[in-house]
Amino acid sequence: MDFTSQIPLLQERRHQGHGLLRRSRTLIGSRDRVLLVSLVGWMEGVSPLVGAATTETELLLHVRQHHPDLLICTDGLEQGSGVSLLRQARHERPAIKTLLLVQRPLVRTILDAIDSGCDGICAAELTGNGSVLAALNAMESDSQFIDRVAAGVLSHGRLRRSASGGPPGSATDQAPATGLAALSLREEDVLHGLCKGMTNQDIADALTVSIDTVKSHVSSVLRKLDVKDRTQAVVMAFQTGLVDLPSRPPTWTS
Repeated sequence: MDFTSQIPLLQERRHQGHGLLRRSRTLIGSRDRVLLVSLVGWMEGVSPLVGAATTETELLLHVRQHHPDLLICTDGLEQGSGVSLLRQARHERPAIKTLLLVQRPLVRTILDAIDSGCDGICAAELTGNGSVLAALNAMESDSQFIDRVAAGVLSHGRLRRSASGGPPGSATDQAPATGLAALSLREEDVLHGLCKGMTNQDIADALTVSIDTVKSHVSSVLRKLDVKDRTQAVVMAFQTGLVDLPSRPPTWTS
């Protein structure tokens, strides 16, 4: 996509000194280092930053030491998860404002974020189009903000449950998702790789880990999902909406 025509607008947004940002000691977290650096640059001269980190442990330490007023993080962290961080940050500082940038727009992630008391939920892919500023505007007036992508995921999830013949919260609705809820973020990454037809080596290269680590994660995924092999794990992922069904069936080698 060519962003050239949007450069003036993006630059204008960069210089907008949002009220909530100006008044808030801000903490930023993401495992996406490019996004992290971009957010730090965007905040320069706008909001006093108290820290930026890629893991839940580091970010929670900043919460305890520097007492931020605003926490902006993605759902994916190099260690831990953004939703878990939001929940703990709110426990440490009940008045803190929290904004989650969702990189994996999953129903479970969004519902968990809402349950944690998250003030704003935006798709990370929309960070540059004004969605974050809209969220901050809502949060400044003590309103909760959910952008169109997150709202669409929730709506789609309700439609999916209705089509399955069971109402939300029913035993038939919740049974398939129980195993998926137990997966760590790294195990979800591995499962995403399996669904794309990636080999163990492909996944290891993409995640920058050893092939033995990937094999260990695959075994853990199969155990937690209570399935016999990768095929059953992929089918469960598609059936529960963890990933979209591809145009062609995935293939892989051990």
